[in-house]
Amino acid sequence: MNAKNITLFALLIPICPVVTSCGGSGSGNPTTGNTQTAQPLPPASATPGGIWTGADSKTGLAVTVLIGEDGVFDEIRSDNAQFYGTLSFNANSFNARVTGLPQYGTEFSDGSRHGAGTASGAYSPQSQMSVTINFKTDAGTSSTSTLKLSFNSAYLIVPNVQSIAGNYTDQSGVVVTIWSDGTIYAQSPLTGCVVNGNVHPVTGNYSLYAPLISYENCTDASAPLNNLDFDGLMAVVGSTVIVGMHDKVGMGYGLVYILTKE
Repeated sequence: MNAKNITLFALLIPICPVVTSCGGSGSGNPTTGNTQTAQPLPPASATPGGIWTGADSKTGLAVTVLIGEDGVFDEIRSDNAQFYGTLSFNANSFNARVTGLPQYGTEFSDGSRHGAGTASGAYSPQSQMSVTINFKTDAGTSSTSTLKLSFNSAYLIVPNVQSIAGNYTDQSGVVVTIWSDGTIYAQSPLTGCVVNGNVHPVTGNYSLYAPLISYENCTDASAPLNNLDFDGLMAVVGSTVIVGMHDKVGMGYGLVYILTKE
């Protein structure tokens, strides 16, 4: 279930090569507050909520798992595949149905672009987590993988959109802007895509964010993205932003963003 690698954003993610030339639609100062700063810890949580990191036993690939206090989660693998759903949890154990998508424009190793399965496991709040995922692609390839995950204390930073405002660069050297009011804007010179959106904290206590973006003006292979809304989860770990998103109407399009602050 490995996705064929492509360079993130190179073909489809709408990026502005020079931010000042985009005529940004956001208000406020995009560079207000350069980093998140540590705050007094929020109340201890018994939920599986957190930013969790580890590796996939089946593929050996690194994973980051973002989980909200309500159990909504997104596992983001280093090949830009993602597996998402909502956990049902009780007494430090959980289970869930999982939807799996490769990065838009790629496919799993058997040629499929979608799959489903289940996840179950146990956790020690804000410490350790173990997960077993049984997954089958639409082409019929089944696999079982285990994740051994560690909690990342970046989750405990009190969220503040102004503190994450600024310009971010992806692996290709292109730029996305987050403004101090949470507005997101970008434009791709490669595809013509224009992205507009916004981001806000999932809760007032923990550093996990909910982005919403939409596409327009896309051409060629990116044209199916036009007029689609995407939502998901976003985490800030140091100077890196990790985002997993999927379209809201069920087209089965997945997008993973890994951005580094300029």
